This record gives sequence, structure tokens and C-alpha cells, in this order.
Amino acid sequence: KAVVTVDFNGRSSNYQAIEKICNDHGLALICDSAEALGSEFKGRRLGSYGIAGCFSFSGHKMFFGGQGGAVVTNNEAFYERLKDLRNHARRDAGPADDTIHVDVGYNFKYPSLVAATVLAQLGEFDIRMSHARTRDTWYRETLQDIPGLSFQGSNPDTGEICLWADARVDDKQRLMLALESASIGFRPFFLPLHRQAPYQAEDDHFPIANDAWEKGLWLPSAVTLVENQVKRTSDICRQALVPVRM
Repeated sequence: KAVVTVDFNGRSSNYQAIEKICNDHGLALICDSAEALGSEFKGRRLGSYGIAGCFSFSGHKMFFGGQGGAVVTNNEAFYERLKDLRNHARRDAGPADDTIHVDVGYNFKYPSLVAATVLAQLGEFDIRMSHARTRDTWYRETLQDIPGLSFQGSNPDTGEICLWADARVDDKQRLMLALESASIGFRPFFLPLHRQAPYQAEDDHFPIANDAWEKGLWLPSAVTLVENQVKRTSDICRQALVPVRM
């Protein structure tokens, strides 16, 4: 009944192709843009395609409030349905014993204090987007000549803004040990979905996902990251991966 796209780490799905499929088959399109707030595809912000876009404000996102997120839509009926679902389908603000519940709903309300924290950060939207681009430029410049290390293809002109600096490393285990020894934070790519118990499938069907998992590593990417910290991380990468010539 629906197609749910995932804009992984700010990288866009091909919405021109996907929207055509949805239109041809009468399918709703929902965008999981949890990791893509601020990114664009063909000059249009991710999360604005289809009937709805979803964003996350968990602790490691560009804008964070601990947990929770937001849904955006320009479909009024869907908007009203979302409001019902988030608050036990209550349509009035009367005393509890007089409350009317028009349907089955849930308790998905976002606490006002947490919402205020996120809203205050959104005032730095342009600054944080610019910082993410600059951070990736620092990494690419300082790590460009290290054998066995490369970066995911990304052209800033496409409008993609990566939430985290992602690298591909042939000897990922060696680099992770070096970073850990230097007390530098990092994160390996997520285990492919087909390797999770509820979705078990043969590896042969997912060579790209397997390759990304085996070589993918996120380098330090905090919104407070400064150039000297990137340089220190790059120095550790170089020491770990560049052979010493005697």
C-alpha cells in the first residue's frame, strides 16, 4: 500500500523514479528522512516528497532533543489523522471523564520542554549545514592520499549534506583498533537488514549492503568538531594505514 524510502545519512533516494512507480500503481510515498534534514534532491528538500516526511531528533542527529522527531505533510486529512494518533484520538480539551476519543490512538506527544530545545537549535540551521560540508572537506583533504581509505561518492552540488562523515576502509578492523586506542570515537556502519533475525536472507542477494558494512566507518562528526580534531583523527588514520618504509 505504500513505499517507504530511507534517505540514509543525508543521501537521497531517486525520487523521480520512485514517484513515477507510486503514481503508476496508486501507492502512497512516505519519506524516512530521519538522517537527512537539510539535504536536497534536484533542488527540493528531502522529506518534502510524497504524502509525508519523517525526521528524527535523537541524540546523534544534527538537531537533537534526546529522542522523538517530527512528521511533515501538506495533506490536511493526513495531518488531522496524525494528530489523532499522537494523543489517544482526543478531539477536545475537557476534563478526563468527559473526553471524547473518536478512534484508537496512541501517546506520541512530544514534551514541550524537549521541543523547545530542538526549536532553539533550528536557529543554527544554516550554520550546522555549512559546518557539515566543511567537516567533510577537512576529512577529504587530510585523508585523500591514504591507501585503502576512500569516501562515499558525494557531490556538494547535488544538495546532499551528510549527517556523519562516512569513509570506506579496506582494513576497517585495524583502523577501529587504532582509533579506540587513541580514545577517538567512531561508529561502524549498521549491520545489513538481511542479517537481522526477523529479516534473514542470503548474503548473495545483497552484495552492495555487505560491502558497505564490511568497509564502512563513520569518523567523528559532532556539530562542535573543529579542524584540529579532524587533523588528529587523520593523523591516527595515517599511522594505522600507511605502511612504514625502512
